[in-house]
Amino acid sequence: MRVLMLADGRSVHTVRFQGELKAQGCTVGLASVEPGDTVDYRFKRRSGISGLDYTLASRELSTFISDFKPDILNPHYASGYGYIAALGNSKNIPAVMHCLGSDILIDPYKSFLQKARSNFVLRKIPRVLVDSEFLGEKARAISSKADSKVVYWGADDAAFDIFRDRKLESRNSAEPLRILVPRPHKKVYNNQFIIESLSDIIREDRVEISFPSWGEELDEFQRLADRRCPSGRVLYYPYMTRDEYNRFLGRFDIYLSASKSDSSPASLIEAMASGLYPIAADIPGVREWLDNNNGTLFDLDKQSSLHDAITNALEKRESVKNILIRNHEKAKIKGRFKDNIRDTLEIFRKVIEDDRW
Repeated sequence: MRVLMLADGRSVHTVRFQGELKAQGCTVGLASVEPGDTVDYRFKRRSGISGLDYTLASRELSTFISDFKPDILNPHYASGYGYIAALGNSKNIPAVMHCLGSDILIDPYKSFLQKARSNFVLRKIPRVLVDSEFLGEKARAISSKADSKVVYWGADDAAFDIFRDRKLESRNSAEPLRILVPRPHKKVYNNQFIIESLSDIIREDRVEISFPSWGEELDEFQRLADRRCPSGRVLYYPYMTRDEYNRFLGRFDIYLSASKSDSSPASLIEAMASGLYPIAADIPGVREWLDNNNGTLFDLDKQSSLHDAITNALEKRESVKNILIRNHEKAKIKGRFKDNIRDTLEIFRKVIEDDRW
């Protein structure tokens, strides 16, 4: 199968998806406005304005299609690369689009024009793959023509291997719990809420908390962390390759996300696969994987809710072994990345061969 992906060449999700398609026998071309080591076709960046560049890039798509001769087009992100495909697929190559989250949950509500563009894309490319029922519902709210199937992203085999090597017995209760925050410093990921909620626990060295060292709000976040936790264990980790990140997961006890918006977070599935206890904001996409029986959900409107969640985790660190085992098994059944790519390819084949969906 020849798959022409239209996606952000900088994204770790793009590179993962592209690599696994190749591992499962596909010939893959990646066309992108953004640069990337694995990009095969680079759309010209004419204006520096994303919306306009995506419109202009649609004119180049027919050239890429003629050169690559794909069996299927696979744009990722409705209001960006979906828009390129919706405008530029003049040869009517079969297309299945991946919606990634903010393209459906956030972008359409920024302006009337953004919502109209999203509606246009979902009408032109109604077959969409989503990673949660919630995201599919929101796509249909934008366009009644949107026809979605749920295929989760999931964790690499290496994340599951970490669980096998992890010691699930309780650690010394005097030792700080090690918390991983996987999301970079952007407004939607809400990392400042974490510092504001947990500053006393961090200052008391009851936890060691690690954040990414990148994101548009990093400087503001660091100023807040330095002020609220001057002697606490607030650490920053660099951007990593997938292999490095999968090994990195094995260092931690708790996964923590305060994101204000999410579909079905791949980082949460990775945490469950590798044996981290999950604590996350109580939002719809997260609930498809997490409830208060297999982790902890907290209220984004109450700093005390997150504070209580971490305090409870400190107190019950000896009693979570069975939860971690159940989470690992759930991730194994529904969240193994290579299995979910295999399911995606089966959908692609049906669309290519006889227009079934």
